Amino acid sequence: MMRIVKSDTIPDEAIKYLQQAIEHTPACAETLESITQAIEQQAVQLWLIEETGICAAMVTSLEDNPKGGQYLNIILLGGAKPMRLWTPLLSEFFLEAAKTYTVICIGRKGWSKIFPVKEIGSVLVVTP
Repeated sequence: MMRIVKSDTIPDEAIKYLQQAIEHTPACAETLESITQAIEQQAVQLWLIEETGICAAMVTSLEDNPKGGQYLNIILLGGAKPMRLWTPLLSEFFLEAAKTYTVICIGRKGWSKIFPVKEIGSVLVVTP
């Protein structure tokens, strides 16, 4: 059964997926070193999508909204192909998170074809 779990450690397979996401996302200002350091310092959250092994890795942060509440910022997301095997679980995760947070994801336009999002420039906002 596929599941999403929060992880305080960074498995090698997750590092591979995070590096791929950094390389394929021109708008990403992060480096692998800055992301791993932020995970180790618990400044961001690492989520692993697992079945028999790790299928994908996602890094999020919680940011305060000046008007109240918080944003869930999806900083990085990368995983194994075919993505259609694990993206439905992430869609559920995003929709559930959107009940509590404003979910923000900056990424390539192709993600908008996969997830329940509204595109605003290069920012994708998850819509519940």
